Amino acid sequence: PIVEGAREEGVLLADVEPGADVVVLRFENEAEELLHYLKRAGLAPGLEGKLESSGDDEVIVASDDGRHSVSRSVAETVSVRADPAPPPRAPLPEALELSADRYGR
Repeated sequence: PIVEGAREEGVLLADVEPGADVVVLRFENEAEELLHYLKRAGLAPGLEGKLESSGDDEVIVASDDGRHSVSRSVAETVSVRADPAPPPRAPLPEALELSADRYGR
C-alpha cells in the first residue's frame, strides 16, 4: 500500500555485492530513454532475483524470468532492497550517459 510520506529505503543496485538477493524498488531517474532501456533489460519494480555479477561495465541480476543485464551507470539509478545490503548512498545522476534529455520527468 502507498502511504503518503512513507518510502522504503533502498540501496543502489551498483553497490550490491554478487550473491545478494534483490528486489527492485524503483528507478531514481525516469528519463524516457532510460525507462525503455530498463524495460528491454527486463528490470521492473517488484522484480525479485539474485545479483549474479557486478563488474566495471555491467551488472547482471538473475531471476525466474532469466538474466537481466544493465550497464553499471544505469545500475547507479536503480534502487533495490538487498540481503545482505551495503550502506545506502545517494544516486549519481550526473554519471548517467544514456539519455539525450538532461532531466527525466
